[in-house]
Amino acid sequence: MQWFRDAVIDEAVRGVLASASSLRPIAREAGVATAILVEGVSDQAAVETLAARRDPDLEAELIRALGADEVERAIEAEGDLRALRSLQRQPAQRGRTREQQLHRFMGSIGGRKARYASALITALGPGRIPPPLDRLMDSI
Repeated sequence: MQWFRDAVIDEAVRGVLASASSLRPIAREAGVATAILVEGVSDQAAVETLAARRDPDLEAELIRALGADEVERAIEAEGDLRALRSLQRQPAQRGRTREQQLHRFMGSIGGRKARYASALITALGPGRIPPPLDRLMDSI
């Protein structure tokens, strides 16, 4: 993704970035379907804050779609059930729902979100894509 960012910045610096159409070849080569261009750090922060309010969280959507039992089966299949149970026994987790605990588990170690994105999508199977993700795929 850094390659894509650098290419877009190079185009902007050279003054070539006159329209979205000038980005299409770069985006296609990078495998990027959607890009949001912002003017500066404050714009980026505003877009990220708005996105966070809309709960664009992949694992949250997948946890809702699968349900806690199926997510736990996927975690067990990945060999991490003991780690999940350890997290669930922590005092800070005791008052949370299973879904909240599963969401926390996904973000507790670097790389786990990416690893479980694939495992949970596989567990979903065909025809069970959550509506927000299905709409996103339709727009690509």
